[in-house]
Amino acid sequence: MPYIYAPIVATIALYPNARDTLSMNVTTKFVSWATTNSDLRLSLQPKIAGMVPIVNEGLLSPLGTTLSHSLAPGSGPGPSAQPRP
Repeated sequence: MPYIYAPIVATIALYPNARDTLSMNVTTKFVSWATTNSDLRLSLQPKIAGMVPIVNEGLLSPLGTTLSHSLAPGSGPGPSAQPRP
């Protein structure tokens, strides 16, 4: 799933009114669902905007953890950061 859709999917999953409108047919296209439910789409816009920072933090958190581990002294190639005697 492209990351751009993550806040939209999270919002739809968290709000029962939106979730209830989803088709049980897995081949339903998102565009056709959004067109059919335009009133719901309008009411979800501010909720989606509010979810963006939360979802972004969740998506970027593992990246930050991986990056901090890879930047730790002695964790990568090259001379280790052992103190000199």
